[in-house]
Amino acid sequence: GQKGKFGAYGAPSDIKVKKTDPGSASGVAMYVASFTTLTPAMRESERQAFISASVVGDGVFMLVTG
Repeated sequence: GQKGKFGAYGAPSDIKVKKTDPGSASGVAMYVASFTTLTPAMRESERQAFISASVVGDGVFMLVTG
């Protein structure tokens, strides 16, 4: 969508998500997301976000940095 820091000037495009860690004994999955967003000057800017996810009880805990 077009809300938030990276969607303020249009929806992000060229979105790719790749698993970076085949899995560990601790049950934490690691991913890297890459995407292109527009700056206030309407220039394209390539970005990356790193995601770790773990099942905790009946839910999922996710940490996203970028």
